[in-house]
Amino acid sequence: MPEEVKGAESVPEGAAQGNGKSFEENLARLEVLVRQLEQGELSLDDALKCYQEGVALVGYCQHSLERTATEVEVLTERMK
Repeated sequence: MPEEVKGAESVPEGAAQGNGKSFEENLARLEVLVRQLEQGELSLDDALKCYQEGVALVGYCQHSLERTATEVEVLTERMK
């Protein structure tokens, strides 16, 4: 199993707590997982772990984007 697969996480409720990493770090990790899955060389168990970690990362990224969009909206409203 490739080293990158280890440490899969489950999706936290609403992904509100985050995982302590930046949006860019989570996105980069997600890209690594996608490449590994696309290569098709992982065992079924390892592929599932990659997929689970990827789902969690998507949640973290989505939460980060939503939080940032809200901040932009607030700043835009203040400028009016």
